[in-house]
Amino acid sequence: MSTQSSIDELDTSAGHAALSDALRSSFRMLRWFMLLLVGGYLLSGMFVVQQHEKAFVLTYGKVQGEGEDRIKGPGMHWTFPRPFSEVVKIPTLRAQEVVSDSFWFEMKETDDGPKAVNQGQTLRPGLDGYALTADANIVHSRWSFQFVVRDPEAYYFSFHDPDLLLHRLFDASVVHAFSRLTLDQALRSDVSGLIAEVKARFERSCDALRLGVNVESVKILNIIPPLQVFDAMNEVNRMESEAGTKLSQAREYAETKVTGAKGEAERIEREGETAKEELLAEIKADVAYFEKILERFEANPEVMQQFLRHDALKRALKKVKTLNLVHSKSGGQRTIVIDAGKELKIPGVNDE
Repeated sequence: MSTQSSIDELDTSAGHAALSDALRSSFRMLRWFMLLLVGGYLLSGMFVVQQHEKAFVLTYGKVQGEGEDRIKGPGMHWTFPRPFSEVVKIPTLRAQEVVSDSFWFEMKETDDGPKAVNQGQTLRPGLDGYALTADANIVHSRWSFQFVVRDPEAYYFSFHDPDLLLHRLFDASVVHAFSRLTLDQALRSDVSGLIAEVKARFERSCDALRLGVNVESVKILNIIPPLQVFDAMNEVNRMESEAGTKLSQAREYAETKVTGAKGEAERIEREGETAKEELLAEIKADVAYFEKILERFEANPEVMQQFLRHDALKRALKKVKTLNLVHSKSGGQRTIVIDAGKELKIPGVNDE
């Protein structure tokens, strides 16, 4: 009995020793596992801020750090992981784009692409968006705007949902801008003015609320009259376009004619100047000739009188149709009829 008891005691001691060794090994492994788990947990607090981002750390809901340390720039940073801290990243150098369909009618996807749901004669409040112009006309439009966050802290903490607030401020700016323009100005003649008015008012609203954003651009994606009058408006636009084309052609024709008339006037003026110069040259030549004749006349007045008489008679006879010659002697009279188409030959007169 004593031998069997000794054997049982030895077995019990060996079992306890083995169990103790196993428990010690398990505790050692658990301790290392916990250390690794804590290390992994602490390492999970590492975060990277991209080049186009800024970030700040909320510790129990409060921004961590003071002054410039409140905002984390690009690079790697560390903070206590959740639930102690939360990292908020906001794009600051990359423009964010928002599309507004608030003034567009309801659309549905079909096999042929997006189509308007409402094809009736009236608009459905709450589903078909629109804006009113200064002349009480309805217009549908789709817009987009881009903005850059200038002050991340002001943008994130000023209001509960800054993105939604920006959207609402933009829609209010669109409503105000449409109310200042007529339908024709909004659709055609002053689209650039409409965009500029929306952008200016949107910027003023953001600055007044200190949202910490810069508005980069505003665009009109689509702008049309109501679908119920779309075809009629297109016809009006077509006719106005055709009228504009014809008016442009008429103006071009008028400019061509005016240019041609100016050219013709300049030609006539040049010819007049040339004729004037020629006439003056002839007058000067006649003056010189007269002065020479005058000198000869003063030297031999009788000869020059006879020469001038013959010259005048020669010029006069070229213009007459009928010539009557009266005999100077007594005893009879003779009449000679000469054809006006033939040059009269008179001895001593025509001879040069």
